[in-house]
Amino acid sequence: MKTKKLVALLFSAILIVASCGKEDDQPETPIGQGKSSGQVFYASTESHKQPGTKVYADENMQVLWNENDHISIFNKTTFNSEYLFTGEDGDNSGRFEEIPATGFVSGNTLSKVYAVYPYYNNNKINNAGTAITMTLQSEQTYKAHSFGIGANAMIAVTENNFLAFKNVCGYLSLRFYGDNVSVCSITLRSNNGEKIAGKASIAVSTTAPPVTTMDNTATDAITLVCDPPVQLGATAEAYTDFWFAIPPTTFSGGFTITVTDALGGTYEKSTSRSFTVTRNQMDWMNPLKVEMTYDEENTFVPFEDANFKAYCVNNFDTNSDGEISLAEAKLVTEISVNTDENHENISSFKGIEFFTNLTIFICNGFNSSGVMLSKLTSLNLNQNTALTRLDCSYNQLTSLDLSHNIALTELDCSYNQFTSLDVSQNPALKKLDCYSNQLTSLDISHNIALTELECSDNQLKFLDVSHNTALSYFGCSFNQLTSLDISQNTSLKTFGCIFNQLATLVVSQNTALINLDCYSNQLTSLDVSQNTALSFLRCSYNQLTTLDVSHNTALDYLECSSNQLISLDLSHNTALTQLYCISNQLTCLNVSQNTALINLDCYSNQLTSLDVSHNMALTDLRAWPQGGTLESLYKLRSQAISYKNKAGSTISPSDYGTTIIEVDE
Repeated sequence: MKTKKLVALLFSAILIVASCGKEDDQPETPIGQGKSSGQVFYASTESHKQPGTKVYADENMQVLWNENDHISIFNKTTFNSEYLFTGEDGDNSGRFEEIPATGFVSGNTLSKVYAVYPYYNNNKINNAGTAITMTLQSEQTYKAHSFGIGANAMIAVTENNFLAFKNVCGYLSLRFYGDNVSVCSITLRSNNGEKIAGKASIAVSTTAPPVTTMDNTATDAITLVCDPPVQLGATAEAYTDFWFAIPPTTFSGGFTITVTDALGGTYEKSTSRSFTVTRNQMDWMNPLKVEMTYDEENTFVPFEDANFKAYCVNNFDTNSDGEISLAEAKLVTEISVNTDENHENISSFKGIEFFTNLTIFICNGFNSSGVMLSKLTSLNLNQNTALTRLDCSYNQLTSLDLSHNIALTELDCSYNQFTSLDVSQNPALKKLDCYSNQLTSLDISHNIALTELECSDNQLKFLDVSHNTALSYFGCSFNQLTSLDISQNTSLKTFGCIFNQLATLVVSQNTALINLDCYSNQLTSLDVSQNTALSFLRCSYNQLTTLDVSHNTALDYLECSSNQLISLDLSHNTALTQLYCISNQLTCLNVSQNTALINLDCYSNQLTSLDVSHNMALTDLRAWPQGGTLESLYKLRSQAISYKNKAGSTISPSDYGTTIIEVDE
């Protein structure tokens, strides 16, 4: 453990007006009847060497007052007078006004003025003025980064009008983190019975620090109460701290910490080594992960959304009690809310964290009928460490923490609002679909098992896939890529990069490639001679002047429209069924070897003739010229073929039969 001094940063004075009050068990020396003495006192903080004392601490460890704080003042008498702070919460100085007592007041005379925080009517001082008896809280209230009201006991003694408060206790900060843990209480108990709360006698002096002696009736435990429950941070770096005010104590056998949460679960941690709490110093423990234990049969999942609860009860309530116990939740391995037509309005999946054996979770924005569901804005799956498949597509998620889901093999988070996505902790990932988000970067260097990657429709300017040698499917269309190296992706079978800004694309190493779609880039050349397995090629809307597909004998679909091609040799592509070569500069097109051709679009070229006499399977043809007339169109058999001219009119086989026809542009 480390030690840090609790230091007040400001040294302003606090104006205090002293008066008398009533205390039933005070000695019977009469002082007056409900009247103020009118005397003025000033209070100041301790110096840097003896750090400051006030009621609570801010993030800079400066201790401050709360609105309506009450203190006891023994104004040269053993009578306990009550004073009220009239400033505002967070002030470091202010005025204290007497709350006048009623009836007769009494007390023995003292030579000095003493003050105690907090005020209790049983605060006492002995007749010699050497010791104050007060109660140190055994139940303290949680306050973020501070101690709760009344926990920071302090005293002051002066021979003049200035009160210098000094802390009675030291401080211990317990730092916890955990997944979906809401803390209700924390109890700290000494292992060897050292007394740390209850009745205490404080030796006081104008020069020395206060010395605390605990009474035999005191207790060995302090409980910190959190109302409402406090949600723990999820990581060690984002820990939540809990402050205890503890009288100076040496825990000779260490201490035990017991945490309870909102469901009644418990967590216990003990340390056996000796540990000392020093007055006016802060000590802390290193961040500790809290993992709760429950009575699983009788503890129910705390659903936030009634629709999600109804879905779970309908599907997983094995004892038909209308609830899902933690034991029942552990039996569930798959949740797919999309299959339930009655639960289309789930807006929160809080409670999913108790389904710890879940392997498949589908909560995308559509049900099985294609109806849009409610949009999720948050999703916490930190406890679902067994998850292998997650589909949360078509929602409104802006972030997704997958650092705990190391078993994940399939992730579909497309159609959300992610600007970043961290999959570095998911080395088992094989399929990743993050289509249609707002990603500006994507690091997949740790995902060497990836076989499918779809990251289209984002804002990526750079993408490194050199580590993903197992990729067989890769889509990165609709991004802002100016270069892309896929030379290491030798297993690639399907690749799409349309609507980017690629000036070059080398696919010579991708000999397994079957589908290549590089539509709408800035390519001036494309070498597919090594891609002999290619059956689909779309390279339209580039700046190609040549295209050699003579080695691509398996080619079934070819679209090379809107380039600058002046010739196209298709004599080796006998398997071709779809050809789209519109808006080029072709003067001749020979499709006589392409007898399997079904669709042919070759309009807006410079063709003056087109022979389709060998294309018996042809059912759709669009062939109007870029200029002039199409002088001849051969048709030798009357199969079902339609010819669409530029105006969109359709000419049926009976219109032209086996004759040569001329069609104006």
